[in-house]
Amino acid sequence: MVSLDHLTALYSPLDQEYNQAMSGPYEDLSYHGDDCKIIAGLKDGRISGFYRPVVALGDDKGLKLHIERLFDICPNIYYLDFLIDGRLSVISQFLLRHGHIARPYYTQIIELFKTKRRTGFAEEKRLYTGLRKSYKQLVKQGNPYHCPVEEGYMWKMKRFHEKMRGIRRSEKSWKIMADMHRTSDTILIGDENVYVFVVHNQYSAYYFSGVSDNVNMHAYIWKAIKALIGRGVNIFEMGEQVFDVGAPMMERGKLATKKDVDISHFKNGFGGRTVTRLILEK
Repeated sequence: MVSLDHLTALYSPLDQEYNQAMSGPYEDLSYHGDDCKIIAGLKDGRISGFYRPVVALGDDKGLKLHIERLFDICPNIYYLDFLIDGRLSVISQFLLRHGHIARPYYTQIIELFKTKRRTGFAEEKRLYTGLRKSYKQLVKQGNPYHCPVEEGYMWKMKRFHEKMRGIRRSEKSWKIMADMHRTSDTILIGDENVYVFVVHNQYSAYYFSGVSDNVNMHAYIWKAIKALIGRGVNIFEMGEQVFDVGAPMMERGKLATKKDVDISHFKNGFGGRTVTRLILEK
């Protein structure tokens, strides 16, 4: 059975704690068993995956039992189907029968290891070949700094983030990010004008946060990719892809702006493939 860690680096205990700090409190309705695993939290008459969509993997019988349990608690469920093997999960089928609407969600996935020998040099060469032509010189420029696992570097990122974008996150959320960097699998690369923060587990990685002051971020993300190869991580999820202004994004109620479309185009330039998943909501 495919585990959640194989599909995403999100939904870890610290990630859930981060989302509790950002948008909670949520009542934890999750289930962790041998038959299945479900990440779910209730807030304001809606069940989500602690702000993110609910995710669930496991035995069909167990999943049917637990979606019925959640639906009895609250029929308004925000759910992400990974479309494993190209099929709807039993949870999607249940929610569709009960009036939920499905829409596609696109995310950019870079497969870091494809060759049988799993040699870092070969994979790096392959990924470099897959870069957008205009990126190939940009990723070689500068000297991105790999920040050590010390809390002080996260607070530097906090100050720079707030300088560029204003205060958008609580002190507690930044403390949790510092805990992630100190106790979990993360990569923080940056200097006084740019930061890239990536979280990962044994199998997959996620581009968690990044900010720059008109600095070449290409080289910083490329260094993060090379670091992930060095750690043997299989996939790197760059994040949501949107193609049209006004299209609904994964964040409930948010419509894509030109900036979101431009960010998607930027991420797409690092190669990989756009993967379709499914969002279901009331």
